[in-house]
Amino acid sequence: MNTSKHSSKNTADLNMPLVCMIPSNVFGSITAKNLGYSKVTLEETIAKGDKECKVIVHFYRTDEAQAAEGKEYFNLMH
Repeated sequence: MNTSKHSSKNTADLNMPLVCMIPSNVFGSITAKNLGYSKVTLEETIAKGDKECKVIVHFYRTDEAQAAEGKEYFNLMH
């Protein structure tokens, strides 16, 4: 599991879901491409009023990853 944070200086202008979704999709896709699986959870988002994005990336399909709410990514060719 890895944690990454992204913040914006102009959060009033960027109060939309895409601000945190873009890095989460990038992290999820790259991890799945290299490891075969990932699950990404957005623990904090600017759209929900947090001051930054907090993205949790699960590298493997563990019990913890299964229990977490988030988006799963797979590389079926791995």
